[in-house]
Order: sequence, then C-alpha cells, then structure tokens
Amino acid sequence: MRKRGRVSRVGAARRIACVAAAAGVFILASCSADPVEPDVRTTSPTTTAATRSPSATPTTTPKAAPDDPVEFVRHYVELVNTARMSGDVSAVLALSAPGCEGCRSVARVIKEIHDNGGTYEGDPNWTIPADGASLVNEDPPIVQAYIHTQEVEVVRKAGGEPETWPGQTTLNEFTLKREGDGWKVEEFVIR
Repeated sequence: MRKRGRVSRVGAARRIACVAAAAGVFILASCSADPVEPDVRTTSPTTTAATRSPSATPTTTPKAAPDDPVEFVRHYVELVNTARMSGDVSAVLALSAPGCEGCRSVARVIKEIHDNGGTYEGDPNWTIPADGASLVNEDPPIVQAYIHTQEVEVVRKAGGEPETWPGQTTLNEFTLKREGDGWKVEEFVIR
C-alpha cells in the first residue's frame, strides 16, 4: 500500500532530477572502463512518505564524508535521499563542485517540487546494492554505481496532475575531485 506524503522542497526536487536523469535527461557518452554488472535482488516494496516541514531542523549531526571514493558516493546518495525528504539541498550542494551540472539539476528539481508543495506516492529513495558501485578510474577518481528507484507517482506542484516515474536501475557515473581534505562531485551523469 502506498501513502501520499508531502515532499520537501529539496527532497522532491532531488527525486525529480533523479528520475529525469534516469529517463535520459543527463545521458552522456561513456568513456571509462567496463562497468560492473548490476546486482539484481528481489525485495519487497516499501513505502516512505515525506512529512517533514520545510522549517524543521534535523535532530542528528551529519556524518563526515568518507575518504574512500566509493563510500563517498554512497554517502552522497544518502544526502540526496535526505534532501528529498527534508527539502534542504545544502548538504548535497556543499559536496558538489560548482560546475557539476548534473548535481545542480538534481538539487534544482528537488527544490522546485518542495517549494511548489509537490507530493509523491511511493518510495522515492535511490538505492545502491552492496556490490553495485566500483572505482573504475583512479586519476581522476570515477565511481560507477547502479542506482535503483521504485515506481513513484509525483505531483510537481500543489493541485497538479500526477506523473508516474517508472522504477528502474540506471548506471550512474560520479567523477570526483579533491578539494581541501575531502571529495566533491565534479561530474554526475547517467550512462
């Protein structure tokens, strides 16, 4: 059973950006090593509804970003999911290089949906299987990750018509760059 919930500004926009990217909006030609095969697992569907208001403040301290490139990408995806629920894209943008168009597009869509009172029905989170991400280049670090999404009904603004975003698994590529003591996503594309 799916529940209808309010999408935070950032959370909603992020989900829309993810779906749009998965649909091919950010498709670019691949130029790296052979990708890892996806780990296809059967899981029972779950439903998550965003209920946090835009003015709510988190009750937990954010985790430090990992130094391992693959773990950093997993952390980044967790931040995207958190932003989708809260509407606050600041943590995602803080770990995105200024020129990362894919990163900015994801954040923009999340923010637009949240700002416009958008909603979704279903679980909009991105998930990466345990063995679904790998480092395919070391300099610069490029991580390829299979990201799975479930089918979600999205209403982009209050009173708008629902859209169905299909569940799918996409191959995503994150090019990282070192900035200070940590990583930033320099480029994010769906292959």
